[in-house]
Amino acid sequence: MPKTRKRMTSEEFYRQLNELRAKINSVPEEHRAVLRAGANKAQEQHEHMRRTSAWIDNMVADLGLLVEHTKFHLAACRRELRELDPAGRFQL
Repeated sequence: MPKTRKRMTSEEFYRQLNELRAKINSVPEEHRAVLRAGANKAQEQHEHMRRTSAWIDNMVADLGLLVEHTKFHLAACRRELRELDPAGRFQL
């Protein structure tokens, strides 16, 4: 089983990205454009993943609220059914 890496925080990512950009300035000019493009692409992907992660967190929170609402509604329906059908002929 492969080892899992420690998750990198955004602060650590941007610190390392800034270090990379500083090092890019020390390479020959003809290679800088490609390296800068790679660094920019890494930043774009990081920001996209961060936005996606936040969106997923919000959706999970919303789903939790929906589950709680559904449980509350089901309990209310069961109480109402017991009032309407005290003999228990219908199950919910």
